[in-house]
Amino acid sequence: MLNLKQLETFLWIARLGSFAAAADRLNSTQSAVSIRIQELEHALGVKLFDRSHRTVQLTPKGEDLAPRAEQLIEMAWDIQAVIGDPESISARIRIGVADLIALTWLGSLVSAVRDEYPGVKLEIDVGLAVELVDKLRKRELDLILTPADQMPSEFESWFLGNVDFLWMASPSMTMPSSKVTPGMLQDFPVITLSEQSFHHNTVNKWFRENGAKCDRIIMCNNISVLISLTHDGMGVGLVPAPCVAAQVKTKKLQVIDTDPKIDPVPFYALMPLDASAPMAEKIARIAVDVSDFKEGSSFAMTVSKSHSILDFSLVSAGTGPS
Repeated sequence: MLNLKQLETFLWIARLGSFAAAADRLNSTQSAVSIRIQELEHALGVKLFDRSHRTVQLTPKGEDLAPRAEQLIEMAWDIQAVIGDPESISARIRIGVADLIALTWLGSLVSAVRDEYPGVKLEIDVGLAVELVDKLRKRELDLILTPADQMPSEFESWFLGNVDFLWMASPSMTMPSSKVTPGMLQDFPVITLSEQSFHHNTVNKWFRENGAKCDRIIMCNNISVLISLTHDGMGVGLVPAPCVAAQVKTKKLQVIDTDPKIDPVPFYALMPLDASAPMAEKIARIAVDVSDFKEGSSFAMTVSKSHSILDFSLVSAGTGPS
């Protein structure tokens, strides 16, 4: 007799290409996974996997089963969500999170998921956007919350809001007295995240598109270190405004009035289009609700005529552009 656990196991082997990877995803053992598939194949009287290749591949009968198994799993989740008590739902969801979200509203997300679905276990991986997208493609993560300027076609997306990134420096650094262009800023050490990061690419693109080149770069691996190095006067940094309102207000960081400015960075929740992961989708929708970014915090500016440094006060703004 077929059961949902067998079908779920079958789907994860099909997605990940190995019994070992499926066992890890299901928090089970490889032997338990093998037994479930043996039982499923015995119940159906057919072979579902071709094990003669380097990665496990579906047989024609396995190909036929996959969409039907997806439908059954989705229907079971729908029954649980509509009929059952949310507190009875048990699942393990792996979420990839950009470190800016980890520094701001991740705690609110975890708390909201725990309140609504206490049986759901969250495994959180904080990393750079390029790393998170790669892990999502490999099905090592179920959902990611990340910056993205272009939406890969294989992902379903939910907009989380825009974040203002502003050029900043320590008050100990003497900045030009006029509006600062990329050509002027290239003379200073520039602090960015690591070379493959969304942040690093944004910085390089800004200089390149405005006829300048950023050669004096200091790279680090997270936003907290970037802010700390900028605060300590090691260079100028492109800093997320929501993280440093207090430092700007107390004059521990100065905001540089650049021309042009950098466009706000959009953040999204992403999951594969072909994944049957109703709980990951529910968490994505909770993330939309709790995200601070969509509130649209921004800085009201008062520009001194004699200096390029702006006086800022944090104000509340409307919903950011989508």
